[in-house]
Amino acid sequence: MPQALRWLSNLPIRRKLLLASILPILAVMLLSLVTYLSVQAFSEDEEQLNSIYLVQRKAAEYMRLVLDMQAGFRGYVLTRQESFLSPYRQAEDHVLAVGDSLASMVSGREPQHQAVLQVQALLKRHIAEKDRLITAIKAGRLPDAMRYVEEGRGEIPIIRERMESFDRLEQQALNEALNNIARDRSLMMSVILWGGVLSVTLMMIALHLIARSITDPLIGLARAMGRRKGARCPTCRFSTAGTKSEC
Repeated sequence: MPQALRWLSNLPIRRKLLLASILPILAVMLLSLVTYLSVQAFSEDEEQLNSIYLVQRKAAEYMRLVLDMQAGFRGYVLTRQESFLSPYRQAEDHVLAVGDSLASMVSGREPQHQAVLQVQALLKRHIAEKDRLITAIKAGRLPDAMRYVEEGRGEIPIIRERMESFDRLEQQALNEALNNIARDRSLMMSVILWGGVLSVTLMMIALHLIARSITDPLIGLARAMGRRKGARCPTCRFSTAGTKSEC
């Protein structure tokens, strides 16, 4: 602190005033930078949260199409009515595309991405098996399809198990994102509050040092002048002619 005072005392008045005007600007710029970084982190957490919500909706649509296929196939096997094949065909036309879209959405999260790829492989095998049985029914070979339905064969139980595992992974990611948002929100509020207090405090300290560097020399000068005014004048001797004096 004394070294700072001596350095400030040696500066010209113009530079001291310039320094007094620059310090608040630097403090505000520093606070703005830290606040921007905090807001940026908060925005990234919100984007991740939104991405997880979209993935969950896409996964729900994916499983709905899988179950629509299963229901349509079972209805056709039990009734042999072509109307039950309509939802099966509609789901078959879209389910793989939805699965590919879901895999693309979670490409940055490797466990979820691998889970979707495995389900897609199972589903392709499942669709091929169902198409083969539908062809067999149309050809009059119904017992094979009836045994298939009665025994509950197929890939649906495994697909459900893998998608449940996928949902658990997404729920963990969702909880992590919510925790990150809560943490970054608290951090952002702390930065805004305490950063403002710190900036004002540093500015006041700098202004105080500058004021002291200006006033201390003036006070010292005033004291020195006061001491000189209070000093006694030396005795003077005058000549007898009164024309000269010596002090």
